[in-house]
Amino acid sequence: MSHPLASVRHPTGRGGVGRYPFPMNGFRMGCWAVLVSAGLAGSATASPAALTAVGEAFELGVPQRLVRGVALVKLHDVAPESFLFPRQAARNKAVLEGIAQRTGVRLSFERPGVFGWSLFSIRDAAAPSARPMPTEDETEALVARVAQDRAVGGAAVDGWRTKQATPNDQYFSEQWHYSIINATTGWDLTTGSSTQRVAVIDSGMVRAHQDLAAKDAAGFDFVSDANRSNDGDGRDSDYDDAGDAGDCGFGYEPASYHGTHVSGTVAASTNNGVGVAGVNWNAQIVTVRALGVCGGDDFDLISGTAWAAGYQINGVANISATDRARVLNLSVGGDGNCPASWQDVINQMTGDGNFFVVAAGNESSDVDAPGNCNNVITVAAFGPSGDIASYSNTGPEVEVFGPGGDNDGAVASTIGPGIADYTFQAGTSMATPHVAGVVSLMLDLNPGLSMNDIVGALDSGVTCGGCNNVPALQMDLALSEVSGIVIEPEPEPSVPGDDVYEENDTFSTATPLPCNTSLPNLHASPQDFDIFSINQPAGVDVTVNLTTDANTDLDLYVVKGMSFPDDILAAAETASGNETLAYTTTGTAIAYLVNPWFDEQNGDYNDGDYGLSITCNGNVVEPEPSPEPEPGVGVEPEPEPEQPSLSDPNLDDAYEPNDDANDAALLECGQELELSLHDDQDWFVVPVQDGTTLQVTSEAFGPDAAFEIRNADGSLLVQASEPGSDPGLQVASVDRLSAGSYAVVVKPGGQNELYALRAYCLMPDEEDPGMCSHQRTPRGLPRGLWVLGLLLVVARPRRRRA
Repeated sequence: MSHPLASVRHPTGRGGVGRYPFPMNGFRMGCWAVLVSAGLAGSATASPAALTAVGEAFELGVPQRLVRGVALVKLHDVAPESFLFPRQAARNKAVLEGIAQRTGVRLSFERPGVFGWSLFSIRDAAAPSARPMPTEDETEALVARVAQDRAVGGAAVDGWRTKQATPNDQYFSEQWHYSIINATTGWDLTTGSSTQRVAVIDSGMVRAHQDLAAKDAAGFDFVSDANRSNDGDGRDSDYDDAGDAGDCGFGYEPASYHGTHVSGTVAASTNNGVGVAGVNWNAQIVTVRALGVCGGDDFDLISGTAWAAGYQINGVANISATDRARVLNLSVGGDGNCPASWQDVINQMTGDGNFFVVAAGNESSDVDAPGNCNNVITVAAFGPSGDIASYSNTGPEVEVFGPGGDNDGAVASTIGPGIADYTFQAGTSMATPHVAGVVSLMLDLNPGLSMNDIVGALDSGVTCGGCNNVPALQMDLALSEVSGIVIEPEPEPSVPGDDVYEENDTFSTATPLPCNTSLPNLHASPQDFDIFSINQPAGVDVTVNLTTDANTDLDLYVVKGMSFPDDILAAAETASGNETLAYTTTGTAIAYLVNPWFDEQNGDYNDGDYGLSITCNGNVVEPEPSPEPEPGVGVEPEPEPEQPSLSDPNLDDAYEPNDDANDAALLECGQELELSLHDDQDWFVVPVQDGTTLQVTSEAFGPDAAFEIRNADGSLLVQASEPGSDPGLQVASVDRLSAGSYAVVVKPGGQNELYALRAYCLMPDEEDPGMCSHQRTPRGLPRGLWVLGLLLVVARPRRRRA
């Protein structure tokens, strides 16, 4: 099934000491022990602070849905600031007493908010004053009673929000997330303006970071409870990302520096020779620190969001007019419907020309709050494959999918605590700043855009796999739409001088070569494999010589398949490009892989002409000669076989006959096949490494069709089932398999059925199982595992763009 999003081709290269396949400069490796010690020290030295109402609730346990014993309330005809003036005390007391008499709920003023909303502690008036703090459910019930009173214009619980990141320990040191949204084409239209401001409402920002220091416009720390702020105090002007390390009820979690990662995606300094690129090259960041240990509450988040856009917040100096942000990134979320407090604030702020860009959430469920509010741009996530991310929430509230990463690749961005730290994280939190950055670029081209204009331009007409036809972010098309400049599609790059043996980019399409032959006129294209098979019995000594000119560095490998590095049997990878490999066959099918090396120092991909010569010694099997035609008889060349098409159900697919175990077709890990099923069975074999979790999915089966995963001996392991969310999808999964080959058997339910088959292979997590889901792994990985991560992409298979 061809994918509507552009495929992402990963460059290849060699691993080993001093020679890496991808540029890794600046992606520091550190030690988890150092990070943990630093986090504990920060907590230990924090000065004691008087508990706020939120802090008192927090001491009773980390909130699950909302803060116990407090509420956000908007009173008719009572300004929040009036509670601060003694002259108004008697009148305001009478208002609160009237509410208590009518509803049985006692409100006590805590702090003024924005747009008429204030923070109150809330208790059952009939209960003794010393009664225990209400539970979350009891608090919700009290708020519902208050909301019905005639003196109340609105009441909402103080919801608890957390950062939106999910675990991902894949290592891809290229920013695939920009190529898949066509960012480079979009940057031809604009790279933003230094007068633009984008607000990141999150855990703060490492302001001294080498990729962010020049982007630090303004900020404020809105975490009001000093006991969970991790910087020793409550609200103040120090908005540096102090990390969110702490115990959230599941064991100690190291700091994520979530806000710093989000900020880097929005607007990291770009084209500066270090680190990573940001979506908006020239915009500056307004930092609102509203998340501390384990998350943050709605009151702090709403206050900080409003302040960043220029609204007055009691006790906080107003942001300057030049630093007010119109684009507000909220990579946060929590359970429940959109609270009345959020919706009211959003309505008033969007009415003034501001734009909320909010994460959908990461529970594979319904959209979180405030992403499920009206008048916000809600962002779900897809991965490098172009399919919906496995964790992403989705629903009718989602306006656009952005690149958030998945098991096959995460998003690279800035991180802390060091000023040159970078790492990979995945989640709708990572997808959201891509969209926020694009929205800011759209406003650079046309500051007068409305919400409808923005959402309409984000509707690219391109979607992602499993995304229910919701548009996928395409930066070039969005900017073209608002600028009126038509972007001509770039022609597919030609492959100058590519040889006649293409396409021989995979083990299954390797070009068979006889022994004792020489091929002088071959060409290696950038980011392309050339694979040649040598089919000889066991005991044959095969020597292959690869020769190039002085400026081309090509490497040579003996491989038995495309699962790297396990399938690499021998390697020759000197810098000269002239390689020799000697290998004695064992009876297993082998091939020789020619791989252009990627020079990470200057970003150049090697390519050029080369020659191969093959010599064999031993019991060589010569290919059977083709029969000579009889004299005088014209022989017409055999016509090329017509390729089956999924648009023609009368044609079977290219993998036939694969009707039983003896003729099973190869299905590689990470591969997707477009297939057609008739009145037969389709058999596939999937080779896996030890400890692999194998997941197979099929899409768009006909009626009653099914498939199953079997052992090599034919015994049944698992039958596919329908997840329920998509009637055209079936899934089967088996955990921690032993190394070997496993069969996937597809059975028909009708006469002619079209389907797509995908295989996913996941290795067991190498992290400490007690670590937080959002933590990055590269900085703390043992060096041996880091090198293994690099080797896994040394010769990663790639597909040509459709």
